[in-house]
Amino acid sequence: MITVFFSYAHHDETLRNELEKHLALLKRQGVIDTWHDRKIDAGENVHTEISEYLEKADIILLLVSADFLASDYCYDIEMQQALERHKRGDARIIPVILRPCEWQKAPFGKLLTTPTDGKPITKFENLDDAFLEVTKAIRKAADKLRHSVRPSMSEPTGKRGRRMPRFFWVSIFLLILAGAGLGVWDVFYRPHVKYYANVTKRWGLPVGIGRLTDEQVRHRNISLKFTQRGRWGLVTEIRIVNSRGAYPPAFAYFPSQSLENLNPLNDDSESFNQCRVTFEHDINGQIQNQSAYSRGNRLIYQLHYTRPNIAEYVMEDGISKAVTPSGVKYIKFVRPDTGPDAGLDQEFLYLDNNGKRKPAPNGVYGNHLIFNPLGLPVERTALGMNGQPAPARIGVAKKTENYDSQGNLIQSGVFGADGQPVLGSDGAAETRSVYDSYGNIKETASYGLDGQLVTLKNPGVSGIALAYDSQGNIIEYTYFGPDRQLVRGPLGFAKYTAVWDEKGGMLQSFFGPDGKPTLTAGRAVKIRGRYDERGYLVEAVFFDENDRPARNDEGCAKKSLTYDEQGNNTEDTCLDEGGQLVRAIYGSARRESVYDERGNRVEQRLFRPDGQPGLYEENMVKGRWKYNSQGNLTEEAYFDAADKPVKNKDGYAKVNYRYDDLQGKLIEVLFFDEQDRPTERKGGYARIVRAYDVKGTLTEETTFDAQGKPARGERGYFKEKHQYDDRGYGTETTFCDERNRLTLAKEGYAKILDKYNDEGQLIERTLFGLNGFPIVSKKNGFAKERFTYDARGKESQHTFFDPGDRLVRNTYGYATINFSYDDFGRETKKEFLDSKGTPVSTKVTIEKVEPDSKSQRIGLQVGDLILNYDGREVPDTRIFWELELVKGERPRELIIQRDGKVVSLNVPAGRLTGLEIADKVPPERKKQ
Repeated sequence: MITVFFSYAHHDETLRNELEKHLALLKRQGVIDTWHDRKIDAGENVHTEISEYLEKADIILLLVSADFLASDYCYDIEMQQALERHKRGDARIIPVILRPCEWQKAPFGKLLTTPTDGKPITKFENLDDAFLEVTKAIRKAADKLRHSVRPSMSEPTGKRGRRMPRFFWVSIFLLILAGAGLGVWDVFYRPHVKYYANVTKRWGLPVGIGRLTDEQVRHRNISLKFTQRGRWGLVTEIRIVNSRGAYPPAFAYFPSQSLENLNPLNDDSESFNQCRVTFEHDINGQIQNQSAYSRGNRLIYQLHYTRPNIAEYVMEDGISKAVTPSGVKYIKFVRPDTGPDAGLDQEFLYLDNNGKRKPAPNGVYGNHLIFNPLGLPVERTALGMNGQPAPARIGVAKKTENYDSQGNLIQSGVFGADGQPVLGSDGAAETRSVYDSYGNIKETASYGLDGQLVTLKNPGVSGIALAYDSQGNIIEYTYFGPDRQLVRGPLGFAKYTAVWDEKGGMLQSFFGPDGKPTLTAGRAVKIRGRYDERGYLVEAVFFDENDRPARNDEGCAKKSLTYDEQGNNTEDTCLDEGGQLVRAIYGSARRESVYDERGNRVEQRLFRPDGQPGLYEENMVKGRWKYNSQGNLTEEAYFDAADKPVKNKDGYAKVNYRYDDLQGKLIEVLFFDEQDRPTERKGGYARIVRAYDVKGTLTEETTFDAQGKPARGERGYFKEKHQYDDRGYGTETTFCDERNRLTLAKEGYAKILDKYNDEGQLIERTLFGLNGFPIVSKKNGFAKERFTYDARGKESQHTFFDPGDRLVRNTYGYATINFSYDDFGRETKKEFLDSKGTPVSTKVTIEKVEPDSKSQRIGLQVGDLILNYDGREVPDTRIFWELELVKGERPRELIIQRDGKVVSLNVPAGRLTGLEIADKVPPERKKQ
């Protein structure tokens, strides 16, 4: 039978269906069989399936239209593979012209097309006439292929008849033997795949929970794909897959807590990276290794079982490591031998290399678990050094979890040592989740001690709501607050919607709390993302509300990204609206990075648009990094194009970091010059020392000079102390001298008190003197400032006050700033008022010019007023920086006012560096 493969764009699916109806008689007569991508089963790898069927097809139909020619997958992958087979004589290509388009210049343009003379099917008055022509062409091609195969030479009939009995019984024997072999292969060796919603472990081996049907998998955002060797064999791999059977696009799915829970030392930072877990067994079926990998096959962690109940953390090269600052290297599991919980990890304890108990970073020495009938943990009790219940460092002694029948987590809560609910590190006492009929999470929300919705410390929202299309792709992602109204999330938007294309790419649109389109990534309203087959973002293109190209906050209209085999981002390129290389605001157009086997970046090289090493105003074009066994950064160093150590713009060539042995917190930072000698960086200090409370919150920071003596530097103080509210927001900062006494910072105050609204936005800041009373800052000209915000969360007003809470002009000459925005959240106007509410006029004023910077070289000076930028008036600092972002890589003209005279400056290509500007009321000039 001749196999016919349909290569088409999904936009033409209706026409493909009609053609397949007309081919029905050929199929009934056994002449042909047809295949297209809609026949791929849920969970299969789409690209692999298409490639396999395309490679073995006898006839390949190219269903040609403008959408077919515009499809990267149809044109660059399917068509190219078909043409290669056609050249080898392995297959017959038939271009079928569906709709009018310029197909004649395509690589298949010289092949005979159907309908006759390439007349598009949609141009026929009667579509049946067109499809009849196509059907006849396919039948003719199929008949030729069928009759081109010659029958094999056979022996005379008589001889065959004499040998028939012997041949018959040998054949029967071989068939029986083959069947038995196939049965053995199926039972013990053939890979079998099943899908589940959750997973637990018994005796260290995975057990699926919540078996999923093919229908459910086809509609799920992610599913757990179990692969086992043989029908009755053990599971060898679990991976997360989307409805297409591939890894879901990075950051476009809700991460699975199931895989995280397989790791007794779970690291939340790896939630989005963990996509696959493998299991190795000995000949007796006992677990030997459990290894977790990223979508790029980078090893995230490995548990090597030295005994059935003791696992050692091992690096990729086989060297064991301490995975926490306290020295944890082993996990000891306690499992019941009998009963419903037999084999479940009832307890796990953290041990060092000598078998002594050691704490995890949260202060817990182990956990005791209670399970439900499904084998999922419903209660986790923290254990202390002596193996008895003891609260973690943040005060949580127990965590409870509840699940639905599929094993989906629907509720969790945290409790103190007294059994009463407490707030966790995120600021919530309870989390509840809701799922749709396919098991996709529709909502997750956080609640406080009173059972009401509460705002999390990070990301500053109460919950997330999601919606999906029929393939399980997220098409709406929404943040809400305690009143269930839209609130801004950590990236500045309250909601995004996504439109997915046939290849898994998506166009995202972003909205504010009022439901109107809003800006993200700087100046974009929409972002089109393209992903590779592993789900990594390889291209991001930014658009405004009119679908015109827009620059993001880095100055790029498009970003191109490349990854290595382990999924590390090895190249990051910034492009302008025309697709040409352009410098980003950090000074380079392209960044190349190298990583170690653990995914830590160890080197980065910076390049100009012309491909040469380069960075704005710096000789430094290369950086190198080192890490400790826990993956914490311990050293970063900078080099020039000749690979020699060189200082960066902040005045140091190398910096070392040191961490404590208990929590892994950064406690010391040291700066060095090119000769590896201690050096004072910009700011006037060479060493920073930090201290933390028992919850791991920064409480003190002190600075020292290159000789190790206390240093006040440019800040004017030796030590700063911090206090926080219950949500983790910094509420008080005090400045002290070498004797721990209050002292004035350079700006003229000794203490800062901050207040926040329910959304975590700063609404008031008050400055205090040595006597504990509000004081006017000598640098800023006010004692208190207040901030108000509109419904979108945008700052709408900024006001300044004296110690008596009266409006006062700051050092820039105004007491109030009112901000206006367009419908997309772009700032459109600033209005400046004096203390009486009267509008005042400001100019963009240069406040500081760094020595040996581009700003100094073109002649800018402190006190200059910037009037015009390349023909456009510059009314405020926002306009200036926006113009620099877009036009800064081109030559332009800058018109300034200096001492009452207007001066024109020609600025060469390249953004201005070393420049500080402010909106300032200019002083009145005295009459001469």
